[in-house]
Amino acid sequence: MKKVYIPKIFFPLVAVSTEAINFCLSLVSMMFLALFVGLHFHPTLLLCLCYRSYFLFHIGIVLALAIATVYFRDLTHLVRVVLASFFYLIPIVYPMSAVPENMHFISVESIHLFHQSLQTTHFLWTSSYSS
Repeated sequence: MKKVYIPKIFFPLVAVSTEAINFCLSLVSMMFLALFVGLHFHPTLLLCLCYRSYFLFHIGIVLALAIATVYFRDLTHLVRVVLASFFYLIPIVYPMSAVPENMHFISVESIHLFHQSLQTTHFLWTSSYSS
């Protein structure tokens, strides 16, 4: 039996790529559901540059966490708690104006910018499709 060499970067990339494919399939099914309900989506929303920047951002985060997890085994448990708390920390379900200025964190603002760019793209396509 011969050992096959697999680069170590392969495993984090597989995890991120799997979730990206899952997201794309979910997005397509949500577009069909939205069309069924009567919402107007433009098909070019699928080709948005925001998704590519999300993908690259997540690859960077996952690679950094994969390296850190080698040295700190309990990091996986902490990451789960932090990701669950991000839902309430990042202004997705509430507007950014509701957050006081002294509570703006750099990481929260950067993730909010990703979300805002996606939201802006969606509204641009929706308004251009309906007019």
